[in-house]
Amino acid sequence: GAPADDLGHLEDTPAYRSLLRAGLLTTKYRKKSFEEIFTGVDLEANSSQDNNMKQKCKYGYFCCPIIGCVLYQATHTEMFVPAGNVGLMCDEKNQYLFAQPGMHNINSLWTSHIATEKLPVNDQLQHGNRTILVVEQGFVGLAFDNGQPVLFPPGIHVWTSETLKYKQAISLDQTVVKLGPYTLLTVDEGYAAVTQNNGKQHILAGGQTWLLDHKNWRFQKFLTLKIQTDDLEKIEATSADNITMKVTSTVTWRIVDPLLAATMAAETMSVGDKKASGEIKKLRQDVLKQAIASLAMFMGGVNYSDSFH
Repeated sequence: GAPADDLGHLEDTPAYRSLLRAGLLTTKYRKKSFEEIFTGVDLEANSSQDNNMKQKCKYGYFCCPIIGCVLYQATHTEMFVPAGNVGLMCDEKNQYLFAQPGMHNINSLWTSHIATEKLPVNDQLQHGNRTILVVEQGFVGLAFDNGQPVLFPPGIHVWTSETLKYKQAISLDQTVVKLGPYTLLTVDEGYAAVTQNNGKQHILAGGQTWLLDHKNWRFQKFLTLKIQTDDLEKIEATSADNITMKVTSTVTWRIVDPLLAATMAAETMSVGDKKASGEIKKLRQDVLKQAIASLAMFMGGVNYSDSFH
């Protein structure tokens, strides 16, 4: 397992830091090592082949095969838990226990071996009300406790609870990451993100990761702030001296005020099942129409015949 000093580095990335700053990552169930999974009530490896043989001899397992064998098997549970696995047990009170890797010889009439399971990655090992969760680097574990979201950072997490239920591991390598009611949003440089917070528009700058911290703060679309180049359709324009010309041209433009562009020009609101497009199609059409109108106005003020003198 990782040393204690290294545990804080498990979430030392911008995405995790956004969740940490908001106090949304739960670390109280995280263990420093595999060995810390097991508590005082759990079963330690306590046997060997030699010890098993001695225990059988005490019960006359070999000299009185019928009685000794029945008596021994009724009162003892022998099992081997491979490394990296956990034994799942129940005792006489039907309490859920874990068994450490190794050989076990349990002297009890009521303790039973349910199964032996390998620790899963990005999934839970559930045994009654006890759960072991391993979250891989680059993921967040999502669970719910009485309807409230609980987020687990990378590491081994162990808890005993009737209400805390694990749901899924969510990768953080996407641009938009849904974490229950929260949204983790990574905006690249050269872009701005348009969001709606209870009906009020918020523009989030590029070059960082943002946390939308409640369900009604919704991501809508990205706006590119990069230079755009478009060919204008061929137009016929009449100069000031009544000469008709066919004009082809190119317009270069970019968004300098994303808030104004999102509020006044871009389609950002989702209606019904129709989501806002990530393109700036409407805005582009408006820019090109305005460019054509401006070009026609400019051409109307030019005396073309003056260029021949």
